[in-house]
Amino acid sequence: MSALQYSGMSPVAAGSASPRQIPLGLLAYCFGIAQKARGQIPGTPDFSDPAAFIQEAARVGANAVQIPFGAREGNSVRELRETAAKLGVALEATVSLPAKDSDVGRFEAEMSTLRELGVAVARTVVFPGRRYEDLHSVAAYERAVEDARARIRRAEPIARKHQVRLAVENHKDQRIEERVRLFKEFESEFVGACIDVGNNIALLEDPVEVCRALAPWVFTVHFKDQGVREYENGFLLADVPLGRGCIDLPAVIRAIHEKKRDLHFQLELITRDALKVPVLTEDYWSTFQDLKATELSHTWAMIKERGSRQAFPSVSTLPLAEQVAMERRNIEESFRYAAEHLNFSV
Repeated sequence: MSALQYSGMSPVAAGSASPRQIPLGLLAYCFGIAQKARGQIPGTPDFSDPAAFIQEAARVGANAVQIPFGAREGNSVRELRETAAKLGVALEATVSLPAKDSDVGRFEAEMSTLRELGVAVARTVVFPGRRYEDLHSVAAYERAVEDARARIRRAEPIARKHQVRLAVENHKDQRIEERVRLFKEFESEFVGACIDVGNNIALLEDPVEVCRALAPWVFTVHFKDQGVREYENGFLLADVPLGRGCIDLPAVIRAIHEKKRDLHFQLELITRDALKVPVLTEDYWSTFQDLKATELSHTWAMIKERGSRQAFPSVSTLPLAEQVAMERRNIEESFRYAAEHLNFSV
């Protein structure tokens, strides 16, 4: 790719032996670097525009997207529906739940838009940031849980009214038992899971067990692979192309399909520097009352067995054009791997 021009080559058009559509969706964050590069690299689409993102997702082989739509008027809604239908791309959304009563109007307007778009699933989160980075005591965690409950209580009746299911992502915030307890508390057909297959590695849980436990509530899936590697305060967790990481991807798919098949797997591959999970520091453990050392030993054994032997790239230090090129290569490689090795086919 030229440093002066954005390349939108489709991996299907470029080299696939079969023109079949790859049944794997694409998440908004996958083109995050390209979006930031807009204005600096000519020809870069405006990925904040849902129509542009849908078109680019179709070019790389996606048959679904999960993106924010906001609140939209009639003409815009009609044009987006027509674009998605023409390209054979199913629509899912990302939304922020109402954090306070004054947010309810905004949330209602977004839900109304999703209903008009024909969107049935909206991914969301209920906690701030990553637990081990943003919460530093059991009391702080308990306050965050109460706030999460309040957000869901505000949102659920509106989601029910508009027939849009809220898929709550395990966002490095709660371990399996904690999240299952939250779902059981609400017992709503409009509150369920967006299973992120890799996030709970940061909370010392096995991806397959996470998928198996959350599958009864799943509405949609963030599908990814994760590289792991030791560093001085714990381990690094890196988004890597499918097939390059530590996750048993076929087992993850089986665990979900045992309970639910009529859902979308959305590729979430954020090209960025590896995240630090500081499990060897005291503060990491400050919100966990009952987490046993054996959990760390199991994760550490997995890192020893399946960890990366090579350092992860320092993406942020690369020239912008190289970052954009790497981002697209990672996405294209993942779609090829999904088609060739994971039976993602129509």
